[in-house]
Amino acid sequence: MVKIKALSMIIGLILAVFLVPSVLAQEENSGVCVTGCKLLITDVDVKVGSKSDKNLQDGDSISDEAAPGDKVQFSIKVYNNFTDNEDIEIEDITVTVTIEGIDDDDDLEEESNEFDLKADKDDDITLEFEIPLEVDEDTFDVLIVVEGDSDNGSQEVEMTIDLEVQKEDDEVRFLR
Repeated sequence: MVKIKALSMIIGLILAVFLVPSVLAQEENSGVCVTGCKLLITDVDVKVGSKSDKNLQDGDSISDEAAPGDKVQFSIKVYNNFTDNEDIEIEDITVTVTIEGIDDDDDLEEESNEFDLKADKDDDITLEFEIPLEVDEDTFDVLIVVEGDSDNGSQEVEMTIDLEVQKEDDEVRFLR
């Protein structure tokens, strides 16, 4: 009986030391790990026109509908989950946001400049789009991909959210 209790305590200690930190880190990650799992998306806020939607998670829908000509701004917080003790910098990070099929079945895509993140640090990236004037009323997938390189290999995390575009039947815009 004593051996079973001792073995049970050892297993519990191993789980606490090795699994709990990685589980906690994944709870902070709004995206889905593709490779490496040390580059995280910790926050996504979207502004449609003048209305904001905060703390979106993978699979969420943006609560505010966009209209033709609206500006849509994506603020993405990226985090290097390597510890200060590990001291591993993630380099050449790019954030790419793609609104799939929105522009006459073509994608709209914006990419950030490359940047580096030291261990246990984060950075905010903002990318902005203008919804085309000629757009179908539909729900579009928005794919957010964050990629970088570290001494431990490539790091990639992605996230998908939905953007709904609504058009008013009686709205007319004169461009000239």
